[in-house]
Amino acid sequence: MGNLADCSATSWVYLDPDQIRRELEAAFPGVRAWLGDYTGHWWALVNDRLVEADTPRLLADKVREVLAVQRAAPPIRRARRPRQVTPPSRPARVRPKRRRHVLLGGWR
Repeated sequence: MGNLADCSATSWVYLDPDQIRRELEAAFPGVRAWLGDYTGHWWALVNDRLVEADTPRLLADKVREVLAVQRAAPPIRRARRPRQVTPPSRPARVRPKRRRHVLLGGWR
């Protein structure tokens, strides 16, 4: 970032925004940068974070901070939930058949 490193806090205003954007994206591969049309602020999309700054130099500093934090932080591992064991399903309750008692040897 030759131009950005040499420019003062306000001299970046006289540089081409497309050139600054290209320099930012070249300095930080995978980062998308742009100058907001309505806000006049510089923006960058760093992985899944949106970063905003007043000047390109501040934006570069903030992008470095975000990348340093993301590299240093170990990935968050969520605790596994214990598997819920469902009891075996029972068939509908069936009444046992009635047994008929047969008297052997006749009636009494």
